[in-house]
Amino acid sequence: MSGVHKKNLFLGVLVMLFSFFCVTTTNTFVKLIDNRINPLQIILFQNIFGVILMTFICFSAKRGLAIFKTDHFWLLFLRAMAGLGAFFFVFISIPYLSVANATLMMNTAPFFVPFLLFIFFKKPIDHLLWFGIIPGFLGLILILRPSSALFQWISVVPLIAGLSVAVILITLRRLHHYGEDTLRILFYLFLFVALVTLPLGIYFWTAPTAKDYLFLLGTAIFGFLGQTTVTIAMRLASPQALAPLCYSSVVFALLFDWWIWHSIPSWLSLFGIALVILGGVLALFFEVKSLKKI
Repeated sequence: MSGVHKKNLFLGVLVMLFSFFCVTTTNTFVKLIDNRINPLQIILFQNIFGVILMTFICFSAKRGLAIFKTDHFWLLFLRAMAGLGAFFFVFISIPYLSVANATLMMNTAPFFVPFLLFIFFKKPIDHLLWFGIIPGFLGLILILRPSSALFQWISVVPLIAGLSVAVILITLRRLHHYGEDTLRILFYLFLFVALVTLPLGIYFWTAPTAKDYLFLLGTAIFGFLGQTTVTIAMRLASPQALAPLCYSSVVFALLFDWWIWHSIPSWLSLFGIALVILGGVLALFFEVKSLKKI
C-alpha cells in the first residue's frame, strides 16, 4: 500500500470514528430530552437546520443550479426515507432503553443487508454469512432477555432502525454507482425529510424549554456532522475497511450511559454486545462480495 493510501485510510478511520461519535451524541441528546418533545419535532428541527446549512454549502460550491439536478430523484427519496426511519425508530425507543442498547440495535444493518439483496436483487445468500448472523442474533436475545419485563414491543423498535440503515447502505451504493454528487445526496436527504416531517412536526409541536432548545441544537449540530462526516470518510477509504467501525458507537454509548446515567450493563448484556459486534463484523466481511456485485 502506498504512503498516500495509508494516509487516506488513517484519515478515513479518524473521520469515521468521529462520525459515529456524533451519531451516538445525537442519540444521547434525544434521551436527555426524555419524551418532552415529539420525535417528529426533533427530526424536523434537525433537518431544517441541515437544509439551511447544505443550501449555503451548495451555493458556496459555485456550480449554480446544476448541483441540484438529478436523474435519480426516487432513489434519493428512498435514501432520505430510510434515513428518516433510522432516526425516528431510534428516537421513539431511546427514552425507554439505554443509549448503548438502542445504538447497538441500530447497528444491526449488516444482518439485514444480505436478505434485502436476496429479496430485491435476487442475490443468493452466501452460506458463510450465517457465521455472522447467528451469533449476532444470539447476542440480541441475551441483551433483550425475552423472559424479562424489558422484552416489550419498544425493545425491538430499534431493530427497524437497523433495517432502515441497511436500506441506506444499499441505496448509497447505487447512488455512488450512478455517480451522484455527495453534496446533492446530502441536500436532498435533509430537504426530503424536512418536507415529509413538516406537517406532523408542526401538528405535534411543543414549546421547548430553554434547556430543551440546547438539547435540540445539540441533536441538529451532531446529527448534521454525523451525516456529512460519514460521507467524507467513504471518499477517503473503502466502505469495506470502514464499515466495521460502526460498532465504535456502542463503546461511545456505553461511556455516555456510565457518565450521565451511571448505568453499567450486566456481564450477560456485555457478552451479548460482544456477540453482536463479532457477528456484525463477520457479516460485513462476508457480504463485501455481494455489495460489489450490485
